[in-house]
Amino acid sequence: MFDEAESTKGDGTPADRSRADTDHSTALTAPMAEVVELATLRHRIDVREAKLLADLDATGDTIAYAGHLTGPWLANSTGIGRADARRRVRVAAELRAHHPRIAEAFKDARLGWHHAAAWSRHVTPLLRALIDGYIDPLVDLAQVATYDRWVQELRGVCDLLNQDGNHDPLGDAGRNRLHLNELPGGVTRLSGEFVGELALKLRAHLEAVTDELMLQYHRASEEAGGDLTVAPSRPQARAEGLVELCERAAGVDLDATKAPEPEVVVHFNADSGELRDTHNERLDPRLMRWLITAAVIRPLETSGNGDALRMGRAIRYANRHMRRALTVRDGGCIFPGCDRPASWCDAHHVDVWDNGGPTDIDNLALVCRFHHRLTHRPGWTMRRRQLPDDPSLVLFEWQTPYGHTVHSQRCGVRTGAPPEVSAA
Repeated sequence: MFDEAESTKGDGTPADRSRADTDHSTALTAPMAEVVELATLRHRIDVREAKLLADLDATGDTIAYAGHLTGPWLANSTGIGRADARRRVRVAAELRAHHPRIAEAFKDARLGWHHAAAWSRHVTPLLRALIDGYIDPLVDLAQVATYDRWVQELRGVCDLLNQDGNHDPLGDAGRNRLHLNELPGGVTRLSGEFVGELALKLRAHLEAVTDELMLQYHRASEEAGGDLTVAPSRPQARAEGLVELCERAAGVDLDATKAPEPEVVVHFNADSGELRDTHNERLDPRLMRWLITAAVIRPLETSGNGDALRMGRAIRYANRHMRRALTVRDGGCIFPGCDRPASWCDAHHVDVWDNGGPTDIDNLALVCRFHHRLTHRPGWTMRRRQLPDDPSLVLFEWQTPYGHTVHSQRCGVRTGAPPEVSAA
């Protein structure tokens, strides 16, 4: 586990935790290369610190020499927050005592500190004996997935194991709660937790009105001459959207209107029996009976490799049904490392419409507005990429002005082989 002071690869050379060798960057400027090197050094420091903290926590030396438990001693000695200090000690101790394979992957730079901390946070004592068979696939996933996508998958595995055990998230209605705290200065703090159907309905309604407000702000910004400072952050727009929903609800005559129908798209894999939402979160199949009565269900058939089946070609722009299909297939912007959700992406024609390109699922890809503009910049080209062993799988790649190849991602997971990295 933490036997080495420095993380190493299998051949004994220092391991590089940086993602530069696995993301789309195929050439680095000097400052970029320096940042990558600093990230490598930071990981080695994290590994060494974790070993020392686990040692100190086991021996109790900080109590004998400084009169503090290891966490408070670390905070007092280094100036970091106590919560962060306690978390670092707890993660280091748990990796050594309960998660040796994760500790080994952390030492070998196959997982970073944040991966290890997330594992400690989500894998409860009840799950430690159940998750063993998922460790290798999750470690492998970390090599090609964004951190957020990896944590999402880890949470999904933990939820799945909890469902197989004695925990029923659907039956635990007491977890639905909302707190309003009045703070000085006219500030109200909102916090809470929603599970099951309430979680899906809340997200569907709130994200829809948030998208609506963000579009209004951007249009106002364009009309004001492109002053982007007018547009708020998405968290700000979401807060305004929540109030907007409350105001709309307060002004509705219940006797003269019908209940709203939140559109909830669920992706059912017939081969595995797995159910996921448009955020790629695993859903309990038992949740379907609530969704059927609470929302408009949009079933979506997919092929064996997860590609959405074709829905038509005789139109200029992707229609609503094709957008749903693209959301399931791509998950959001397909440019590697981008975390823009599908609701903020354009359906880009890879073979340009004006040059005869069809409005076909195989010729469409979700890209955010920034990467859509990047794709149309001089020197950048985008094309579909076919794998020899599976030509039906829809993947894409870009050619940069410097001749480097950038492979697309799907639902936050990179689809290309790691390119070599060279410092420029």
